[in-house]
Amino acid sequence: MKTLKEAWDLIEQMNDEAHDQSMDAWLAADAARDGDDDNLAEDLSEEASNEQSEYFRELVETLNEEQVELIRHWLDNDYAFREQYLTYYGFVE
Repeated sequence: MKTLKEAWDLIEQMNDEAHDQSMDAWLAADAARDGDDDNLAEDLSEEASNEQSEYFRELVETLNEEQVELIRHWLDNDYAFREQYLTYYGFVE
């Protein structure tokens, strides 16, 4: 079994990629914040976060069996890892 650090590196890399893919949404939220429209900025930030989570979930679907087992192992065995993974994965209705 690979190490916890390797599992962290994997999900951090996936989240960075998801963030890059949702960059336009984050830039729109930042622009609204700069324009002093706090309500709009909050709404756009929530949308950007949801979009980033969607991309993260899509990346999870592309993992190979070894990567899936690595993540599952550490989801079951490390609280901090599980909490961060679930934050990245987001809420699914």
